[in-house]
Amino acid sequence: MTRCDWAGCKRPSAAQSDGWEHCAAHLPEHYMLTGRRRTTDDLIRLRNSQGWSDVQIADELGLARRTVTTYRQSLGLPAVGRDGPVESTPCGTASAYRRHQRHGQTPCEPCRQAEARRAKDRRAS
Repeated sequence: MTRCDWAGCKRPSAAQSDGWEHCAAHLPEHYMLTGRRRTTDDLIRLRNSQGWSDVQIADELGLARRTVTTYRQSLGLPAVGRDGPVESTPCGTASAYRRHQRHGQTPCEPCRQAEARRAKDRRAS
């Protein structure tokens, strides 16, 4: 993990597009001294390093979630959820069935069965 470039600070930091690395506490000072304003990339890097999800970042920036996800992927940053990196849903669930469909794949048998159960339960209620 990288550390903040600010004099004597040892907090974890996120790399900025201008090559400096600062923790959240020192970014405002850095921008005041350099005259730079935060760019979208800088804010996405910062919030991602703080554990914010794409949805939370999108809400703060007023962007669509998909736009933030695209930015984050282009920056090579990991996906972060509420409890850490986002795990793929295992096969055999209705959400995995929908994942197969989103990715243009033919759903596997366990996922088809799970979706059939979900649809049956929904019709019954």
